[in-house]
Amino acid sequence: VMYEMRDITCEFTVMGNRDEWEQVYSDILNYLQGLLMEITLDHDPDYFWTGRAEISKWNPGQVTAEMTIKAKVAPHKTSRIDGRKVL
Repeated sequence: VMYEMRDITCEFTVMGNRDEWEQVYSDILNYLQGLLMEITLDHDPDYFWTGRAEISKWNPGQVTAEMTIKAKVAPHKTSRIDGRKVL
């Protein structure tokens, strides 16, 4: 069986000093840009996904800014404990 890459989408709210939002956006963009990385989700800390992420949406508002990060990851997650791959 051949499995395909899958998408993971995470939404974030940026709070704090509005004058710093563009710097936050730039810092995250620079951190993510083109890197193959391990992605761990809060609800599943014993596993990680391997893939590339990008900012797919940035919407600064008056009080908060909304950011969506999408990642294209391998079809399986990997156990941090024994390296086993799980679909």
